[in-house]
Amino acid sequence: MKAGFAEMRQKMADARPEVLICIGNDHLNQLFMDNMPAFIVGKGPTADGTWAWERRMGVPDYSAKVDVALAMLKPLGHPSYET
Repeated sequence: MKAGFAEMRQKMADARPEVLICIGNDHLNQLFMDNMPAFIVGKGPTADGTWAWERRMGVPDYSAKVDVALAMLKPLGHPSYET
């Protein structure tokens, strides 16, 4: 798994994307089962990690800048999205 992370890290560094949209399943790190939305849009200025289970896999701590204006766009134009 660590080799896979290293390979993806290098591919991202080589590609130098202007925007990266991350989709993940970390709902249980943030919410309780009795209040679980279908999706969440992170709108803080940074995305910081790692979670404890990621550390056990050897993922280093990180902090990534978030384009809050871009994150606040209505995902896929869905009319029920609320900010």
